[in-house]
Amino acid sequence: MGASTSVTTKVVNQITVVIASRNRADVLPRTIARLRALPDRPPVILVDNGSSDGTPYRIHRAFPEVRVAREPAARAAVGQLAARLPRALWRRRAPRPAVEAALARLDDAQLWHGYFPDGPGSGPRSRPEVGRLARG
Repeated sequence: MGASTSVTTKVVNQITVVIASRNRADVLPRTIARLRALPDRPPVILVDNGSSDGTPYRIHRAFPEVRVAREPAARAAVGQLAARLPRALWRRRAPRPAVEAALARLDDAQLWHGYFPDGPGSGPRSRPEVGRLARG
C-alpha cells in the first residue's frame, strides 16, 4: 500500500547479430561492412575466440560501433564452441546489454542478407544462408 511501482523501458532491437571468430581479421571486415550497410543496421557483437592475428583490435578500429567480447585462448581451444553454443550461453558471452527480439548467430565469413519478410524467425526457413536464429 502506497508503494510505487516503477516501470523500466528498454529499447529492444529486432535482431542482434553475434559473430564468433578466431584469427579472421582478413575476412571479418567484409562481413561486418555488409551488415552495417543494411537498411536496418542490426547491432553487431563479435565474440573473439583467442585470436593471435589482432582481430579484436582491427575490428574495433575499423568498426567502433561493433561490441567486441574476448574469449580467453584456453577457453576458445576447448572446441571452437562458437557455432554450437546454446542461445543462453551466447547471451552470457555477449557484452551487456544484448537486448533483442531475436539473436542471429553468424559464421565469421558468412554474408547475411539482413531481412526477414515475415518478421524475426522467418529467415531460416525462407533464407537458409542466414543460418540459425534463436528467438528471445
